[in-house]
Amino acid sequence: MSNDPIPELMITDLETHKALVNPLRIRLLELLVDEAQTVKQLAAAVDVEPVKLYYHVNLLEKNGLIRVVDTQVVSGIIEKWYRVTAFNYRIDRTILSLQEDEQQAYLDEIFASIFEGTIELIRHSTAVATINLQKNPPHPHSLHLTRSRGYLSETQARAFYEKLHALILEFEGSIDAPGESDGKYVLTMALFPEKRPSSPPEEP
Repeated sequence: MSNDPIPELMITDLETHKALVNPLRIRLLELLVDEAQTVKQLAAAVDVEPVKLYYHVNLLEKNGLIRVVDTQVVSGIIEKWYRVTAFNYRIDRTILSLQEDEQQAYLDEIFASIFEGTIELIRHSTAVATINLQKNPPHPHSLHLTRSRGYLSETQARAFYEKLHALILEFEGSIDAPGESDGKYVLTMALFPEKRPSSPPEEP
């Protein structure tokens, strides 16, 4: 059996999805994309004591998001090396059919895991000069950060979603066979139809 991750894993149960939506655990998965690591190595990378990291690693392994790819005996102790199960994870949207109050709380967890993790990566990449804030896109070391609005018909919106989806698949496909000189890039995005809350009526 190959130790290489599969291209994609579909998450079809809520328990596994909840194991995924956590900023620290997402960071661990990102660290295990390129190479296998031990809990001690992961702990050093995320600046967390190993004893506090075992819970998160065990939860990821239990839910099939990572797996042991090697073991070594070090000073009489079996040391495990972990790697992600897949390069990309997809969510089956049917598992998000929750009650309204549960759904809002769960969405908050998802947003925190995705956007807080992205903020942390941007800060770190800026600190070590991987990101150069003086450069503008399409410079390869620039940060492309934007928020914009547009008006689209449903037909136009569908076409735009399809184009965007194709670009994302192209981007994700690059992880399967990176070149020796290729740099790692992160893409975080949100596209959605907006409905602004109604303004309260003015007091007479």
